[in-house]
Amino acid sequence: CSVSKAERHKSLTQAGLILTADQLVTAAEVTR
Repeated sequence: CSVSKAERHKSLTQAGLILTADQLVTAAEVTR
C-alpha cells in the first residue's frame, strides 16, 4: 500500500524544516 500524498507531504515538510534548522545551526557555528 502507498502512503497518501498528504502524509508524504507532511513528512517531507518536517524533514525540510529539520534540514533548514540544521543549516542555520551550522551557519551560526561557522560565523562564530
